[in-house]
Amino acid sequence: HDARKGQVIDFDPRDNSRHLLVDAHPRIADCRTADVDGDGHDDLVVCGFGDYPTGRVGIWWGDGNGYSEQVLYAGHDVGRRGGS
Repeated sequence: HDARKGQVIDFDPRDNSRHLLVDAHPRIADCRTADVDGDGHDDLVVCGFGDYPTGRVGIWWGDGNGYSEQVLYAGHDVGRRGGS
């Protein structure tokens, strides 16, 4: 079942606080943080796997107040070697 339930949560072990960064990204397989556009705010590169239309790769652009997604790839070849 390809439910859109993936989340990215920032966890701070110093005080056990949790902050939801991304909600409803399909089946997250990996997430990396970097300032991709050089604006001083962390961005997230998120890969979700699954059959079309749930699998996708996207950048979640951070602006200091939240994140907005730019889908880089969505389709049935996400996560498959070589594609078709």
